[in-house]
Amino acid sequence: MDTFLGVIKTIVLNNRFTFKKLAVGFVSKLAVLLIPTALALMSKGLNYNFNWFVTAVMNLLIVSDGISIISNIIAIKTKKEVENFDAITLILNSIRSRLIQLFKKLLLAIDPKYHMEK
Repeated sequence: MDTFLGVIKTIVLNNRFTFKKLAVGFVSKLAVLLIPTALALMSKGLNYNFNWFVTAVMNLLIVSDGISIISNIIAIKTKKEVENFDAITLILNSIRSRLIQLFKKLLLAIDPKYHMEK
């Protein structure tokens, strides 16, 4: 739905439309869907129960897509570009930093000589 509305918005606003941009959009959407899968697999490998975290990330991704859909509808209706909030990048950065913190704690538990500055 978001991609479809994005294409319509591009046409309505007379922005340049390319199939390369459309393909990159599809690939990025698929890549974003891999995040919860990767988190679930990592949790299994670490012997943790990340079900709540995977659910939370999935919910955030759904909300982010909803915001994008609403932004596209507003842009189509007003025929003006609407600044879109890039929640996915914020989510990805947050997940990355949390996982790094978790790995550092695990390394410290395994080897007490491990320094947090590394």
